[in-house]
Amino acid sequence: FFFKQKTAYEIPKRDWSSDVCSSDLPEVIGKGSSRCAYDLGNDTVLKLAINAKGIAQNKVEATVGRDEDVKRIITKVIDMSQDFTWLISEKATPIDRPQFNNATGWDWYDLGRTITALKKNPDQIDQILARVPSTTASGGGGCLKGKEFYVYLMNYLNKYGNVLQADITAKDSWGINKKGCAVLLDYGMSDRIYDEMYAKRK
Repeated sequence: FFFKQKTAYEIPKRDWSSDVCSSDLPEVIGKGSSRCAYDLGNDTVLKLAINAKGIAQNKVEATVGRDEDVKRIITKVIDMSQDFTWLISEKATPIDRPQFNNATGWDWYDLGRTITALKKNPDQIDQILARVPSTTASGGGGCLKGKEFYVYLMNYLNKYGNVLQADITAKDSWGINKKGCAVLLDYGMSDRIYDEMYAKRK
């Protein structure tokens, strides 16, 4: 993974800057205020932190992305640096509303309010989902569909309770993996990171 003639494993701290997002390393497929994402060409993505906020998000993803309990709803983390300046994860392509609906059997527009309702009344999942319009799921084998999608998603949110819900319900945080499953590809933002590194700077 070459970065200006250096491997991603050898990127020194002095190279952290927004310039990395416009470098000629592998194709840039995502750019935010804290990280850049590069397509490494082998169904994997390099996420490179460009500041302390990016390192904090990489650290969260390095933990969650190796958790077997939630692996079906996130892109798996394959490798990372010891200081979390970079990590490599499975690739998922950006998702649109029809793809999400087809993969999960649920309409994208209902995601936020359904999560909120399930958080308030976790023992009423059947009653809540009965009121949510559904579609026929066409995701591949092993994909989370129908009721299982929300059961698994809520287990993830309950286990990692500091996940920023606004981030989870952002379409840019979801993608389609090579199996055709809807998965979270950007899940590094937590309530703590937002409060300490974003909200206080407004």
